[in-house]
Amino acid sequence: MAKQEQWTPLPGSQTAFLKYPGQEALFAGGRGNGKSEALLADFVRHVGQGHGLHYRGVIFRRAYRELQDLIIKGKKMYLKAYPGVRFLESPSQLKFVWPDGEELLFRAIENSRDYWTYHGNEFQYIAFDELCSWNDPEIYDSLKSLLRGSKDGIPLRIRATTNPYGPGASWVKSRFVDPSPDWCPEGTEMVYRDRPIARFDGAVTENTYLAKASPEYIANLASIDNEAMREAWLNGSWDYAVGGFFNGFWDKDRNIIDDFPMSPEHKHWLALDWGFTAPFAVGFFCRDYEGRVIMYDEIYGFGGEGGKGIKKTSNEVAEMIKEKCDFYEKGGIEYRSNVADSAIFNRTGSETSIFEDFLQEGLVWQPSGKGKGSRISGWNSVREAMRTGKFVVTRKCAHTIRTIPLQMPDERNLDDIDTTGEDHIADMIRYSLVHTLPTTRKAEREKGYAPGTFGYLINKPLEKDKKHISYGLPDLYH
Repeated sequence: MAKQEQWTPLPGSQTAFLKYPGQEALFAGGRGNGKSEALLADFVRHVGQGHGLHYRGVIFRRAYRELQDLIIKGKKMYLKAYPGVRFLESPSQLKFVWPDGEELLFRAIENSRDYWTYHGNEFQYIAFDELCSWNDPEIYDSLKSLLRGSKDGIPLRIRATTNPYGPGASWVKSRFVDPSPDWCPEGTEMVYRDRPIARFDGAVTENTYLAKASPEYIANLASIDNEAMREAWLNGSWDYAVGGFFNGFWDKDRNIIDDFPMSPEHKHWLALDWGFTAPFAVGFFCRDYEGRVIMYDEIYGFGGEGGKGIKKTSNEVAEMIKEKCDFYEKGGIEYRSNVADSAIFNRTGSETSIFEDFLQEGLVWQPSGKGKGSRISGWNSVREAMRTGKFVVTRKCAHTIRTIPLQMPDERNLDDIDTTGEDHIADMIRYSLVHTLPTTRKAEREKGYAPGTFGYLINKPLEKDKKHISYGLPDLYH
């Protein structure tokens, strides 16, 4: 097919991405490096080669309004370069159609339920623009089932682009970055579930077109005061979350310590955020003589990516917790006033609650405070504790260090965390700090708890010589 104008890829990462012969690849990096244009250019590499109706592609975004800029770029790239190409504007179509029949569709898919809209379709090119927009990999992995063809000689490809932030940054980083974290414009290959995948890192400094048209653009990025935003947008750093919920409060130099010399004289407690299909999170805490809250260990039911849990029952999780408690108890540590997600006290379609299951195993929890505004005030307490250095974690808490910077605000309520992200450890920390810090802790009634109430049962003195984790407690409860 004759072309009137030839689009030329940028030297460096964009060219390397377009040349990659493998089936699955991610183009990452900061802003302005030509990622979206690379998706558009990658599809047309196989247009006009006799495939016709057998060659169909689709580019996904999370919402239709997010497709507008990509469609405009497509029009600029295609309409002059390919005589006869048409763009069908109807909301039910939204696609470029070439004279020989090749098609590139633009579609939105928000969550896994939307997959069934596309089930049964067949594509030879599937692309995701801004992959971190999706909070877990379920949509990405499900749509791979649409990648197939009925004609020989057509390469099947999955491509994605992303900036290093968004509710899905955790799982994208885990799959495409952590196995090979070094910056690599020429591309780095990894293996995921026995299949090769690749990542290409692009910088705005590679974009000579942008530098010529908007010479101030790079200087504007470099002048951003917010370090997290500047590093992510200018240098494509995955160490920060642009617009992150804890930006300006969480500081790795202030809030992360190498280790902490624990003592039985310190107050120690546990905190729990329950999860089965989603990860559960358990934190081990103490307070030092300066009043700091130290999180010195963790148990995290991490299923390998994003919001996936390991599907352990409450009894199995209790065994994991007791095993670690037994280790620390050898040094004289005792855990009291443990706090957990108040949802574990509900009986939801079962004879016993999660709390009762834990209680049968000898683990006692108090409910986290829950009420109107409790989440917002709780996050304020967490951020203040981070800002003042009153909350620190040891390097042993690897998942905490990984996930805290990735927390994003809820678009509908910027004072709250986006619950579609990997927020389980953050919630657990909130329960712990609200429960423990004197500025947020609710005072107990002077006269104590009424007999038969939850507070009475867990605060009733245990029999002499029984450990604080008492296997006799279930008898009290029932």
